[in-house]
Order: sequence, then structure tokens, then C-alpha cells
Amino acid sequence: MNKSFTWGNLLDILVYGLLAAFLAVLQTTLIPRIGIFNAFPDLVIGAICCIGIYREEEIAALFGLIAGLAVEALGSTGISVLPLFYMLMGYVCGR
Repeated sequence: MNKSFTWGNLLDILVYGLLAAFLAVLQTTLIPRIGIFNAFPDLVIGAICCIGIYREEEIAALFGLIAGLAVEALGSTGISVLPLFYMLMGYVCGR
């Protein structure tokens, strides 16, 4: 399989990076204000599952790791295993 670098790969990296940053900002600022019965939706897991289903599992796992790191960097919970959980979810949904 030819895995050479193309401009489409660079565009994918840019789009997924912007999506991860946008979802991390939404997840840490807006979502905690709209809890329903003290339960908060997780938009990042939905995006990771969609990417895992429609793209390869490696791309979804990498997106999950990057999005998890962005959420951890913006959130005030400290260091946790959330990026690793998101990475695992991306790999499982891609399979």
C-alpha cells in the first residue's frame, strides 16, 4: 500500500486539528452549562466514533489522542487517562 504524503493528507491534518480544538473548547466551556439531570454529553466521543466508522482506525485513534490532550489542557480536572480512553475508543470504533 502506498502511504506517501500528499496535499490531501495535510488538509486532513488541518481539518481534524481544527475540529479537535473546536470540540475541546465546546466541551470545556459550553457543555458543562447545559447538563440534563447532572449528566453532560460528550461531543468528542461522538466525533471520534464518526471518524472511526468512516475513516481508518489509526486516524480515529490519533484524533482521539489529540482531542483528549486538548480537552485535558483546557479543562481544570488535572491529568487523567482521558486521552488514552479517547484513543482506545477511536481504535475500537475503527475496527
